[in-house]
Amino acid sequence: LGWCIEWQVQDDYLDWEAVRCADVDEIANTIKERGMNNVLAKRIKDFLNRLVREHGNIDLEWLRDVPPDKAKEYLLSIRGLGLKSVECVRLLTLHHLAFPVDTNVGRIAVRLGWVPLQP
Repeated sequence: LGWCIEWQVQDDYLDWEAVRCADVDEIANTIKERGMNNVLAKRIKDFLNRLVREHGNIDLEWLRDVPPDKAKEYLLSIRGLGLKSVECVRLLTLHHLAFPVDTNVGRIAVRLGWVPLQP
């Protein structure tokens, strides 16, 4: 897959179908510099397979057409994505009203009484 990804990345485009069809070990080897590569490789492959199973292809454009709360719910259902990452996707990609903060900033905002404690 390493050679496959290297050859297929052009203009910031990655052939996600090639990644989906690759062996988990190949994906892990390709992203080994990232750390936690074995865990992440399985999650990536599982998610790509889920997209194809549920939507017929590897395309998230449909998220633009669903209500923001449903998009958030779907993104949070992806194993490995936390609230901050989901809110970043919603704000920067889907252009939803969202305010991503990390855990520490969130704690401080609650302690200062700026926002209520979220369950």
